[in-house]
Amino acid sequence: MKINTADIHVRLNDLVSTPECSAKTHIYKSGVNKGLVKKVKARPASHGMIGVSKTTLWRWIKDGAFPKPIKLSAGVTVWRMSDIQQWLNEKTKSVVELS
Repeated sequence: MKINTADIHVRLNDLVSTPECSAKTHIYKSGVNKGLVKKVKARPASHGMIGVSKTTLWRWIKDGAFPKPIKLSAGVTVWRMSDIQQWLNEKTKSVVELS
């Protein structure tokens, strides 16, 4: 059975790389939570399909250098896997031509 990549969607965290982050504690300095302590869990590093930061990816989108995302809701943004594969193929082709 062949999977149609046009039907597959990927989210931002599947595309970008994020650095490792150690566990921390945060003490609220103002507001209703003033003085309370929040423990922030450690996060391992992840290596996305594209291998760049979120900031770089959004800059590429703004500049038209990366496929535009699809907004499913206010908090959910996805890309078609077929668009990502086409973009990667174009980048690979341009690198090969430069060689």
